[in-house]
Amino acid sequence: MPFSLESRRVGDIVVIRCAGRLIAGAECEQLQKHVADAMAFDRNFVVNLGDVPFIDSSGIGTLVRLLGRTRAAHGNLKLCGVVPHVAQVFKVTNLDRVFEAHESESDAITDFYRQRPAASAGKRGARVLCVHTSADVLAYMREILLAAGYDPLTASNLLDGKVLLAATRPSLVVISSHLRNLKGTLAADSFHDLSKSVPMVELNDAFTTDDPGEAANALRSMVAAAIGTHGASAAN
Repeated sequence: MPFSLESRRVGDIVVIRCAGRLIAGAECEQLQKHVADAMAFDRNFVVNLGDVPFIDSSGIGTLVRLLGRTRAAHGNLKLCGVVPHVAQVFKVTNLDRVFEAHESESDAITDFYRQRPAASAGKRGARVLCVHTSADVLAYMREILLAAGYDPLTASNLLDGKVLLAATRPSLVVISSHLRNLKGTLAADSFHDLSKSVPMVELNDAFTTDDPGEAANALRSMVAAAIGTHGASAAN
C-alpha cells in the first residue's frame, strides 16, 4: 500500500492521518513537506499512526525533527493510535519519554486544550465554535470572528465538533442548517445532546452564496446578539 496522508483542522490543531509504511525516501519527505507547509499557519499537530504498520529509523528521525520544529515554534506534536509493533520501537529507543502518545485523536485533541494555560485563552474574547462542512466557509468565518475580537474554533464535522465542545466549552456554537438538523447517527445525537446548554446560531444555505460583506455583517450581528443575550440571562 503506498504511503498517504490526510489532514483536517480541528479547532486550532491540525490532525494528520498517515497510512502505509513510514520509511526513508519519498514517504518521509512527504510527511516533512506536509507539516512544513501547514506550519505557515499552524503550530499544533496530532499525527495518527493507526494505519502505519512499520516505521524505519528515518521515519522515527522524521518524527523527532518535526517534534523539535513544532516546539521551537512554541507548538507541539502529539501521536495517537500507535499500533503495538510501532509502540515497541518507541519504547526500545526511549522515545516514548519524548513523544506524547494517546489512544485516540479525541484524547490527543482534548489534551492540547487541557494543557493550555488559562491566560492564553483569555487573550481573546468569547470562544465561538463554528461547525460547517465547507473548509472555505470555516476559514471565512474564522477570519471574520477573529477580526471582531472573538476566539473562533472550527470543525468540519459533528464528531470533531463534539470533541471541541467537551474540551473547550465555547460560549456559542455557529452551525450550518444541514448539520443542525442532522439526526439519527451517534455523532449527531451525541453532539446535539452535549450542545443543549450552549446557545446556538444556525446559518441557512444562503450564507455561502450571499454577498461577502452582507454575510460578514450578518454573522457579526448574530454572534453579538446571541452572546449578549446568553450573558444577560446568565447574570440574572
